[in-house]
Amino acid sequence: MITAVDTNILLDVFLPDKRFVADSSKLLKKAYDEGALIICDIVYAELVPQFNDRKSLERTLLEINVKISTLNADIAFIAGERWGLHRKNPEERE
Repeated sequence: MITAVDTNILLDVFLPDKRFVADSSKLLKKAYDEGALIICDIVYAELVPQFNDRKSLERTLLEINVKISTLNADIAFIAGERWGLHRKNPEERE
């Protein structure tokens, strides 16, 4: 399975945020154990201010095996459809 990781999860772990670091780390590890981790170019951009330079950011992402997947309209539309289905079926949330 491929898991798209949002900025807030990564920042909880990278900074770390005492309130959320344990839960976010657990979720990130679970997703890693189940398959590949990806971030979109927007998440990458949101992470930039937290690092001193590009090399540090890319080294950190490499260490946790996160790949960058750029968005295009087709992917964004499918993601929007799936998000809409998720919002309509709250009982399927963990």
